[in-house]
Amino acid sequence: YFKASLDYDPTLFAPHVMLAWMTPSGEVDNDHVRKAKELVKGKNENSQLFVEMLGVPLGEGRQAKLHEYWSKMHKIEPDGNFIHYYYALTKPTAEERISELEVIVNKLKSENKRHEYALNNLAYSYYLTGDKNKGKEYFDAYVEAYPNGYNSHDSMAEYYFMEKDYKTSLEHYKRARELFPQSISAYNKIKEINTLLENK
Repeated sequence: YFKASLDYDPTLFAPHVMLAWMTPSGEVDNDHVRKAKELVKGKNENSQLFVEMLGVPLGEGRQAKLHEYWSKMHKIEPDGNFIHYYYALTKPTAEERISELEVIVNKLKSENKRHEYALNNLAYSYYLTGDKNKGKEYFDAYVEAYPNGYNSHDSMAEYYFMEKDYKTSLEHYKRARELFPQSISAYNKIKEINTLLENK
């Protein structure tokens, strides 16, 4: 979709930023970096900051540095949902991330806007901090809000897999595959679970 957006409008800089980050090696794609820097000239401050983030090196301290950028951008544009989301995700502690994601969910719900993606992050955040019950509540809420979404079923499948409820996990992975047949990860998990169930 990012590539398609550039076919539609080759003057866009943001897809180049996203494509640079999505390079499989984990490094940024220098061609996209160069193009993003070229196309962002003369744009607003947040646009400049967004492209500047491509220069943040991998390794220790990366998340803190990225949070500095998102904090500046959030201060400039506090109502920007994309910016707010990454501002929340880069906060220093799990508790701070959870708190800010809940702010996002409540804000978007009050504005009658889509908020499913934040439910997914909250589900994993709670689960991984040890609050499995709260995590499950948000996994359920994600599926309820996005019943025909591949990722909501994939996430719920992962929850049940982590809880070693392989039969229920399998049901959700199968549903995820129905909704997105190209999913290699769901295909591999279905094979893995079938093997686990056969060997029980």
